[in-house]
This record gives sequence, structure tokens and C-alpha cells, in this order.
Amino acid sequence: MRRIIILVVIAVVLLGGGIGAGYRVGYSMYMPEIVRHIGTINNLTTDVTNLKQVNSNLEQTITQKEVFIQDQESQISGLETQSASLRTQIGSLEEQNVSLEYDLDEAREEIDDYKQQLSEKSRNIINLGNRLNEVLSIDVPQYYKWNYNGNRELNVAITLSSYVNYSEKPRPRDVAGLVDMVKESKSDPSIKSLVNQLSEIADTKRYNARQLADYVASFVQSMPYTVDYDTKGRDEYPRYPVETLFERGGDCEDTSILVATLLDSLGINVVLLHLESEHHIALGVDVPLSYGYYYEYVGTKYWFLETTAEGWRVGDTPTEMKNKMAYIYPVW
Repeated sequence: MRRIIILVVIAVVLLGGGIGAGYRVGYSMYMPEIVRHIGTINNLTTDVTNLKQVNSNLEQTITQKEVFIQDQESQISGLETQSASLRTQIGSLEEQNVSLEYDLDEAREEIDDYKQQLSEKSRNIINLGNRLNEVLSIDVPQYYKWNYNGNRELNVAITLSSYVNYSEKPRPRDVAGLVDMVKESKSDPSIKSLVNQLSEIADTKRYNARQLADYVASFVQSMPYTVDYDTKGRDEYPRYPVETLFERGGDCEDTSILVATLLDSLGINVVLLHLESEHHIALGVDVPLSYGYYYEYVGTKYWFLETTAEGWRVGDTPTEMKNKMAYIYPVW
């Protein structure tokens, strides 16, 4: 392109210099062609400029595409890294899954084993329950021997389940609750059996009410005096009559509850006496008597009866108990 332009310029100079008339004719002949070529050259120059611009635009586009491609390649690389990491995690999870399935199988085996053991234990419990029921159904014979105008004896069979049931009952919190213990115990089979024996003996011996009260009291007085804290680990633990008979002893409230239950069942009116200042429980009995110590309640004399030591008869009172105020709780 530069060569063509130089040739054209030389031609113009030669022609313009007036090299000769002969050349003027030639100039007039070639000038149009020269002009045409100049136009072509200008067009080509414009085309070249345009092509350069297009080329520049293409280079920018290529650069942008290369940047885009690099960015995409970077993202692809990151995704491939993530994919590799995920494949690793998946592999690890698959290994964990295999391990968990193995553990699950072991757990199922252990559960089956535990079920078998539980079934066996259940059978054992049922067998033990049956054996326990058999044991609790046993009648435990109780033989009592004491002195009341000569040797006396009684035999009472106490069902073990009856004793256990009474021992599991809650204890009353006040003296009034002792009356409920008397009332509840009168229907017990062991108490009824004992009452029947005492009634037969009273009929045979032709005891009057006072003598019967003395006789019943002498039976209970022959039992050892025990301290609640030593036997039950508690300061106060009133026993039901069946418990006192089975354990063959008790303290003042225990023996008083037992004597009150027996006498009330035999038809003798009884009241519980609470000598609060002496921390003592005794009985008052409604029997024909013309001498001794008594408490009056609703117009009736209730003769003092001590239940915790041998030798005390109706109307007898320990010296320390005399002239002491007592709270009275009728049993009926």
C-alpha cells in the first residue's frame, strides 16, 4: 500500500514539472486512473482502519472471553475440588453406614438376648410370686403361756399375709387414730379366733365382766415390753393387734390397742386413756366395781386398766399415774 502511494506521488511530480508536452498528453490519459486508484486507496485505508477497530474489538472480546473462561475454569476447578471432597465424605459416610449397620445388627442381637432374659426373668418373677403367695398363705401358729390364777395357754394361727398387710399400713398421727385401728382389727380372722377362745374360757370359768377383763389383760401383760425405736427405728410406731400378737410384744399403745380390741369384741365397753403428761396410753373399762381408780365419761365410770406389766388388775393404778389428767377416746 505504501509503495502504490509513493509511485502515485512521483507520477504527479513528474507530470506537474512539465517534463514535456509529450507527457501532458499522457497525464491527461492516466489522471482519471490515478484518481480512481487514489479513491480505492482511500477506501482500502478506511477499510483497514475499520478492520483495525474490529480487530481491536475482537481482541477485547477475546480477552474478556479468556477472563470468563479462566473464571469458569476456576469455578470448575473449585467444583471439582468440592466434588472430590463430597466423594470423600460419601465414602466416609458409606463406611460409617456399614459400621452402623453392623452395630445395628449387634444391637438387634443384644435386644433379642435381653428379650429372652426378660422373658426368663418374668417367668422367674411369676414363679417367685406364686411361691410368695404360698408362703404368705401359711398360717403361723402362735403359742402363748402365762399365769393367771395358775398356768394359762392360748393357741392362735396368724396368716402370714395378714401380718404383712397390717405391717404395710400407714400409721396414725394422733391418739384418735388408735381407735380406728381397734375398729378395723375386730373383723380380722385371727382376732375373731382369739376372741372365740377367750369367750369359751370365760363361759367355762364363769367369769364376770371384771374377771374377764383381768383375764384378757393378764394375757397381754405377759408379753415383753419393747421400745419402738429399738424394734422399728422410729420414736412412735403404734402396732395393729395382729402385729403385736405376731411380734409377741410392744409398748403401751400397742398393748392397749390389743386389749381394747379383745374386750370390745367380748362386749365390754372400753375407752382409751391418753395421759399426755406421762406420755402414756392406758384403758378405762366399764365393769361392775366398787373400788379402785377410775375416770368418768358421760356419766359412766371407766376403771383404770394398765396393760404393760404383769399383775395389774382393773382399778389398780401405778402411783405416778394417779391424779393425772387424761384425754378419753371411746372405742365404740
